[in-house]
Amino acid sequence: MKDIRKFWDARMLLAIVASSMAVDTLGLFVWRYTAEPDGPINKWYDEFGGIAYVADVLSMIIGMVLAQIVASAIGGPFNLVAFLIIVVTIQMTHDIFFSQVVVPMQVDSIRFVRRKKISIDRF
Repeated sequence: MKDIRKFWDARMLLAIVASSMAVDTLGLFVWRYTAEPDGPINKWYDEFGGIAYVADVLSMIIGMVLAQIVASAIGGPFNLVAFLIIVVTIQMTHDIFFSQVVVPMQVDSIRFVRRKKISIDRF
């Protein structure tokens, strides 16, 4: 099996970008239509739209590169199962933290700014 820990390889990075876009696009449709209407993922996409998509794809790319770095630091022969465990652990840590901490803060901050802008415009 090919060792995919070489994130500095341009072909590998291109494959990571394309895969991240495909996974996020498929996931977007699944999450948007199966999650609670007021759940974190729907709030995220409702408030930020295309920027949310780009941020999600970028977070997957960063997560994959981090997993490659961690797997390389561990060393030894390439093991696909261990690598996938590292990838999923990094991405799930990001997703849980983001949905429970960052999204609620950002949505509340944007609502606050929008309310202040409306009150300033009325003044």
